[in-house]
Amino acid sequence: MYALALESANDAANGIAELIGGSMDDFAAMLTARAAALGALNTNFTNAHGLDERLHFTSAYDMALITAEAIKDPRFCKIFSAWQYRIPPTNIQPLARILRSPNEILAVGRFDYNGLIATKHGWTHGASYTLATAAERNGRTLVAVVMMSTWENAKWLDTTALFDWGFANFQEVVVEADEILAHIDGFNLLEDDNSELEYTLVAERDFTCLIPTTASPQDLLIEYTPIAFSDGLPEAKALFYLLFPQTTVEPHYLGEMNLRVIPVGEEPTELVHAIALSDDSSTITEERPEEPPLPVITVILWRIAAVCGILIVVLLFAVVIRNAGNRARY
Repeated sequence: MYALALESANDAANGIAELIGGSMDDFAAMLTARAAALGALNTNFTNAHGLDERLHFTSAYDMALITAEAIKDPRFCKIFSAWQYRIPPTNIQPLARILRSPNEILAVGRFDYNGLIATKHGWTHGASYTLATAAERNGRTLVAVVMMSTWENAKWLDTTALFDWGFANFQEVVVEADEILAHIDGFNLLEDDNSELEYTLVAERDFTCLIPTTASPQDLLIEYTPIAFSDGLPEAKALFYLLFPQTTVEPHYLGEMNLRVIPVGEEPTELVHAIALSDDSSTITEERPEEPPLPVITVILWRIAAVCGILIVVLLFAVVIRNAGNRARY
């Protein structure tokens, strides 16, 4: 992973692809499916290393969605924010190897950016200079993606300019759960037979989004709409928009949230699945009950299996070495 992140090592990318997907084609299909699940619908992978191919493509928006998902894993952030890594000696290579990234937006680079979380740069003939970066300041995380830069320094300069602009020109707004349903009068839900359902709507969480500093929280508009039936009951969601008063500009979509429908007389139960989408992360988040931990006996059996696997690998390696020595003598 460090070779892939710091040195853009194509052989490392190929090895990772074969380890996880079994083959380059299967791994590329896995990548494309995972990207589509994130909403990256203008992306198609045909390889793991990113070199130019006719059907291998993405967009800045899609790469931002993918980056926003990747930085949820602290291990990803650790690897893709490092500027140097030492590979210790191995049974094949007696010398330590030092990997160093030429990414100038990292801590030791000319364009070091305060608050950087993760970054990856690239270049091919087809894509020119590219850079995907995430940074965090004062609890706010932004993702900047630059593509098709014809001058290498332009991608560093454009990325830092985008971050500076984003951190300076947007404010976080929180719509509390109680406020979400403050203007719901006149909204009705119908049952299968078109009869009106007596119900209560519940917002399970606050809604958080970013709006320009020139806008006001009072410019937020909330609309309510029914969605597909579930378990014989209708469902609803709240849609959030930013209005631009005294202009002809269309309202800007900020995100949405599922609302729980509780029929009159029914006791509320714990929400098992809810989805919220907000522009501050541009990612879909899901909440589910925590899965119970594995039984102790299961964990022990897995550990025993792992130890046995390691011993088998060591024995096979010893046999290969011995056979090689026998061939060398004869």
